[in-house]
Amino acid sequence: MTTPWVWGVVLLGSLTVLAAPKTSAEKPQPSLEKRGPSVVVQGEHIVHLSGEGKVHAWRLGDLGADPDYARALASQRMLLLATGGGQLWGTDLARVYRWSEKERAWTSEGSLPARKEAAIDLAVVGDRPVVVYTSSVVEALTGKVHPLSKLKNAFAKGFRALAVHASGTHVWVGTGYGEWGGCLFGLDLKSGQWAQSKDSLHYVTGISGDGKGNLWVSWSMSHFMANTLLRVHRLDATVAKEYPELKSKYIQTVAWDDARKVLYGIEQNSLVRFEEGKPVELSALGQLPYAQEPNAIGVSPGMIRLEVIGPERLLLVHESRAPFVYADGKLVTLSLE
Repeated sequence: MTTPWVWGVVLLGSLTVLAAPKTSAEKPQPSLEKRGPSVVVQGEHIVHLSGEGKVHAWRLGDLGADPDYARALASQRMLLLATGGGQLWGTDLARVYRWSEKERAWTSEGSLPARKEAAIDLAVVGDRPVVVYTSSVVEALTGKVHPLSKLKNAFAKGFRALAVHASGTHVWVGTGYGEWGGCLFGLDLKSGQWAQSKDSLHYVTGISGDGKGNLWVSWSMSHFMANTLLRVHRLDATVAKEYPELKSKYIQTVAWDDARKVLYGIEQNSLVRFEEGKPVELSALGQLPYAQEPNAIGVSPGMIRLEVIGPERLLLVHESRAPFVYADGKLVTLSLE
């Protein structure tokens, strides 16, 4: 019979690293907190919530700072933010809150059940906010817990989550453990069923839905040499299409522009678009602070999310430095001052 700790580490991490049960000779493993800030687009604003709880906001139109809006958002301390269905949600992991744009205030919408596991992220599936934990997904408005199913051949090492994505009725989590590969997990909130795809040579770095129920997923590897596989997955996590391997390329994250039917990505230190599965550079990002990626050697420039925010406009989120906006063929760095 599979022991409980195995399933507690499959979905993993909280972007948090979990270790197998310790023997007397083993030293405790340091945990990695949620990888980077929560950065969302809400109405006419871009909102940045740091790991320390500090809020910044910028206007979408001119990308200028809006300190008044940031102060209003900071009236309730949050740990995680997410948007969906035109709503902004936040949680302090005790309660879940909804933002009122009209009143510029947070309203408590429910309490979360106590969990003895680390939280990975907040996501909004349709109009339902959910908190993704290391071995379960909890519906924030009802407290319903969806434990990770006993998926066959699931990896049982200290994986950590590298991407979380909500699409349709699903929440998806991509995990990785360096040279030991990674998994793509999906939970259908409507049926309560989990789906899984795994790769022993690549891990998931980016997930984006294409509006037709398919997922574009970047499976990358950094271990002395870098390479990436770009795959299209169905809702049961099986592979519908796989492009030829991109040697010496490391795709950090991806975003699908459904209006233009274009996939964008970040390849090492460059913003790219894909043509027939091959990256074409749009803009160099310059020197970036590198991130600590467990068991990945040589390539981890710390870009954690990419989002299409308008015609030819993209939001780029780094783990530790200020976000970028790519607009009108130019790259703008948002100020955190």
